[in-house]
Amino acid sequence: SLGQYQRAIDFHQQSLDISREIGDRYGESNSLCNLGNVYNKLGQYQRAIDFYQQSLDIKREIGDRLREGNSLMGLSIAYHRCGKIQEAFAASDQAEQIFQELGLPIEAMPYPRWEKAIIKFAQRGRLQLILCFIFGLIAFPFALVWFILLLLWRLIRSQFKR
Repeated sequence: SLGQYQRAIDFHQQSLDISREIGDRYGESNSLCNLGNVYNKLGQYQRAIDFYQQSLDIKREIGDRLREGNSLMGLSIAYHRCGKIQEAFAASDQAEQIFQELGLPIEAMPYPRWEKAIIKFAQRGRLQLILCFIFGLIAFPFALVWFILLLLWRLIRSQFKR
């Protein structure tokens, strides 16, 4: 959180080594997930994906469903940032299913505050749900235009890099 990413990597790597040495699978999976978080912040998404995937495998092995969902959310973010949209949605959907299965309240889910606020607003009643639906219909064309512009920007930028 302080932006000292190399120090964070060093400490998480030390934690990972110790966890592996003593056979602490829970600690190992947490260290791997934390390394994924650091590499995600650094923009090294493939490395982040690798760490999240290793963490996810261990969490599934030890049956830690909550943290399995958290690893899937980390994977989803990393996939999304490196342009693997289908994989991002698949990981996010799996995480969502786990969170619903566990019956977590919306406050416990790893969503941004703005998304939680919209969900809470829509859950207040039928009128609020209708308002969210109408807003979504109005906002969709703007989001679509923004997405197309983003794709065009990336295409043009990649052409100039060559």
